[in-house]
Amino acid sequence: IAVGVYIFCRPSNLRLNVLIDQLFGFEPSFSLHNCIYCSSFPDFVIYSLPAAIWLNATNSAIVLSSWPKYFMKYAILGTTAFCVTSEFMQELSFIPGSFDIFDLLLYFILGLYPLIKIHEKHH
Repeated sequence: IAVGVYIFCRPSNLRLNVLIDQLFGFEPSFSLHNCIYCSSFPDFVIYSLPAAIWLNATNSAIVLSSWPKYFMKYAILGTTAFCVTSEFMQELSFIPGSFDIFDLLLYFILGLYPLIKIHEKHH
């Protein structure tokens, strides 16, 4: 889902789209995102949801690992904290990007959801 949003709905100058255009030989003026009408999606679906889905997938993979429960919790908290910190670093102009409250909200919801799965898995 996240890759689909990046390819089809994000701007054509996004690094991933430029790479795909170069790999498959598309002209720079053509991009796959021009083939799909994405303006009907809310902005948070196009700009916030993909990163939160990647975070959720990473944290879900941690839950599926055979790591000890306490290590899983710290790994999930660490990956989520990394994403939240990067968002605040954007707000403070320490790294490029745009601060977005929807990013933070989705990082907390989708990033920390696997903690519930750890609890269910071990009880």
